[in-house]
Amino acid sequence: QPGFWTDVFAEDIGVVTGMQAGRASPGFDGGVLTPVMETATAQFHQWVAQRVGENLGGN
Repeated sequence: QPGFWTDVFAEDIGVVTGMQAGRASPGFDGGVLTPVMETATAQFHQWVAQRVGENLGGN
């Protein structure tokens, strides 16, 4: 199965490179996080916010 993942990652390089170029564009404003589609990222952001709040004396 290593060949399968190598192929998948190789296919993704062009997509990820294009996305990063778009993010670097002056027309990109940061976008909006969609918790429904990006559950893991949303959970991570919530976790970080809670820890920062705790360290700043918040809830």
